[in-house]
This record gives sequence, structure tokens and C-alpha cells, in this order.
Amino acid sequence: MFTFSSRRSELPCDAGVVLLWGNHWWIGGRARPVPIENPEHPESSLLRAFADGQRPKKIRVLYQPDCLVSIPVPCPPGNRRIVQAALQQEYPALVDDLHAWSYEPVARLPISTRTLLHYETEPALYALTAALLANGVEVVAAWPLASALNALPPDWPETGAFAVVAVSETHALVYRHAADGTRDVEVILPEQREFRVREIIQRAVAKSEVAFHLAALDAASREEVAPWLGSIEMMDWDDLMLAATTLSRQQSNQLLPASADVWLNRGLLALTASALAGIVILGADIGREILESKEAGALRATEVAGLHTDIEALRKNEAEAARLSSEIAALAPGKPVVAELLRTVGRTLPPTAVLTRLQASRAGFEVSGGLVEPGLNEAGWRMWRTALESDRWSLANVADAIPRATFVFKGSFR
Repeated sequence: MFTFSSRRSELPCDAGVVLLWGNHWWIGGRARPVPIENPEHPESSLLRAFADGQRPKKIRVLYQPDCLVSIPVPCPPGNRRIVQAALQQEYPALVDDLHAWSYEPVARLPISTRTLLHYETEPALYALTAALLANGVEVVAAWPLASALNALPPDWPETGAFAVVAVSETHALVYRHAADGTRDVEVILPEQREFRVREIIQRAVAKSEVAFHLAALDAASREEVAPWLGSIEMMDWDDLMLAATTLSRQQSNQLLPASADVWLNRGLLALTASALAGIVILGADIGREILESKEAGALRATEVAGLHTDIEALRKNEAEAARLSSEIAALAPGKPVVAELLRTVGRTLPPTAVLTRLQASRAGFEVSGGLVEPGLNEAGWRMWRTALESDRWSLANVADAIPRATFVFKGSFR
């Protein structure tokens, strides 16, 4: 029999968390979601839904409209500016001032570094926040639904591997966190919702290698999934609101810029562009921001090109890993030692180093790559060289000087 658990008694009364998912709003204290009557002005339905005299002054928004995409991508470690510069060629929305975007903390994997990128395919969030502020409601922060689902499990599994399914009467979304830190999101289409959710739950009941959690956000979805759950605990909208209160406004997955002035100007610009009405609303400020943005973009042109090269290198890392797997399988006597070398290189690779090639044969091996800013200091270089040493191989021709742009290790197996 399934277990239903709600932490509603722990939820702060002033949490002010709302969820925009598809064409509905979820609000604390309401048993059913609020339909969005006008998709071009979703704030209207939210404002009407607040009880008289109970309209909050500040809210946190979990943001999952149909125009929000979440996709795992390779990227170099770094702050928002570095990630933006590295990914903007493939994802132009990241440099469009009207599109909101964010990314989950970069995961360092054995052969690459990856993140889960969230971005709008159509601009909407900035206009929404500006419209709400004009009606006395400030959006202090916004996160994708996946970010809240990552914080939903009450206990982190020892393996680090878990999956969370959020389901409503009309929508479903799956967030997966692998043991190595890889994350991905599956948005289930409404017409596939019932079949796909039941399939995922039944697999989770049959296999217990990955911790599984489910949040049913309304009464209809709770009643629907209950027969499939077995002993799996079911959580609800109150649990999700509580998880949202633990999210940090300074985290990289937060969709609004740190400065309220920035997103307000972008929101007003979005409203003006769509309605062609506010010709002089903060025109000087908006113009100044656009000009500064263009100037900053021009100054970063060289950096962008370099970071794009880093992205290609990371993609090559993953391709190289696949190639090495094939080579390892073909190396009969040398297979164990080559596999150990691959694991050692991946485990010891510094965050500022990008592996571009690892060649291995029975005769020996060569490891090469490049460095991104700030590079390596003397202590880091010495520690890395020491960490690569093993009684199963010997290093040769390793320079004493700290590499500045590229590095090469050569060695032979014992």
C-alpha cells in the first residue's frame, strides 16, 4: 500500500511560493490549480486567484511554462558569464536580453564537465515579473521546476542516484540525477502522460537501484497514481513548496539576474516590444543597458571564441571516452591497466584542465589537453603529476615548468 506524506506543518506561512506549469498556476492553500485564461497575460489569473487582502508582496516562482527547455550540455566550469560565453553560439537565447536562462551547478565527470541548461525558447518571464511588480507583487527569484525537484527528496541516497516525478492532472515531468552527477529532465507530453507515468512508476517498483520519489500536485493525480505506487511514498504540492524555500537566490539555477533593476528593465522592454505602447517607459535606462550590453559583448568576442573551443574540446572528451572504451575492449592483455589509466586520468583531472586526447596501446600512452583560466599554479601542477604516478606505468618527459596553455604526458606500461 502506498504511503502519503506531507510536510505542510513545517511550511512557513509566509513562504509565498507559486508554480507556473504549462497553462496553470499552483498557489498555497488552494486544493486545485488555477487555469491561465489568457496565455499572453498569465499574471492576471494569478492576481485574481489571491484572496481579498491576502495578495503577497513578495513571491518565489517555480517556472515551468511550455517554452522552457532543460537540456544536459557539456560546458567548462565557471560562473554565469563564462557559461554564457561558452554556449551562446549553440544557444543564442543566452545572449538575448529578453530570454531568461540559468544552469545547474557544473558537474565534474571523469572525462568531461556538464551542466543542465535551462532557457526560454520564447521570452516570457521578464514580462511576467514586470507585470506582477506593477500590481504590487515582487518576484524575488524564479527557478525551473527541476531545481525544486532536486531539493525534494528528504534524504540524499548514498549512491547519489535518484529520480523524481512530478505529476498533475494535465502534466508530468521527470528529473533524474545519476550517481556521477549527470542530470537530465524529461518533459512528458499531455497525450502520453498516463502511459509514461505508469511505466516509470512500475519500473521503479520493480527495481530499487535508484531512489525514486513522486510528487502528485493535485487530488486528481494522487487518486490516479495511487494504485501503481506499491510502497513508494507520495508527496504533494506542500512538499514541493517547502523544497522551494530551501533554494538559494544566489545559485546558478536561479532564472532572474541578481539585480532587480536589470530584470525590471528587461521586463518593461519585453512588454513594450509586444504591445508597442510604452514608448518612453524608462527609455534612457533601457537604452543604456542595451548599449552597455553591446559594448560588453564586443569586448568579450575573443573570450567567446576561446570558450567555444573549450566546448568543442569537452565534446571531443566524450567522443574520446567512447573510442577508448572500444580500444580497451580490444586490448586483451593490456585491458586492465589501460582501464586503470583512464580512471586515474579522469579522477585526477584538475577543474581548469580540458582533456583533448588520450592514446593508449601496449607500447605506451600519451595524454594531452589544454588549460582554461586561471590555469594551474605550481602546487596544483606538482600535485597532479604526483597523482598520475602508479606502479603499473611510468611517466616520461614530463616538464618541470608549469604548462601555460597545453599539456602532454607520455609514459609506458610496466
